[in-house]
Parts: sequence; C-alpha cells; structure tokens
Amino acid sequence: MNAANLLTVVLSLVLILGGFVAVAWFARRYLPGLGAQGAIKVVGSTAVGVRERVVLVEVEGTWLLLGVGGGNVRLLHTLPRPQRMENGA
Repeated sequence: MNAANLLTVVLSLVLILGGFVAVAWFARRYLPGLGAQGAIKVVGSTAVGVRERVVLVEVEGTWLLLGVGGGNVRLLHTLPRPQRMENGA
C-alpha cells in the first residue's frame, strides 16, 4: 500500500465519520421531539462506587430514588416533587 492509497483511505474515513456527525447534529437541531426525555426525567445522579450509582428520576410529579448497579435497579425511596421545583425557582 503506497502513500496515495493510504491518504485516500484516511480521507474517506474522515468524510464518512464527518457525515455521521453532520446528520446527528442536523437531526438533533431540526427534528422536533428527537432526544426528548418523555415521561421520565433524570433529575440527578451520583456515583457511590465503581459500578454503583444513585439516580433521582421524576415520574408524573413523583421523585424516585433508585440504586443502580450490578445489573439491577432498586427503588430506595419515593417522595413528592418539592414545591420550589414546581415554581421554577
């Protein structure tokens, strides 16, 4: 394989990967609803170990505290959404 062939392969790869990035950017920017979280919203999360996380999600005005790790998800606590979040403050 000479330098011209190698340059052609590298430029083709860059062009294809750039096309993927451009299509993803266009879809995210101009297609409505794409990437919306829907009924479940992740409020926050934090790592508590190498593979374990605690995740706070909101579902229909209720917050669920979930323990995620080791291939499973466990409900740790349920609480109503705080008032200060509903007022936008």
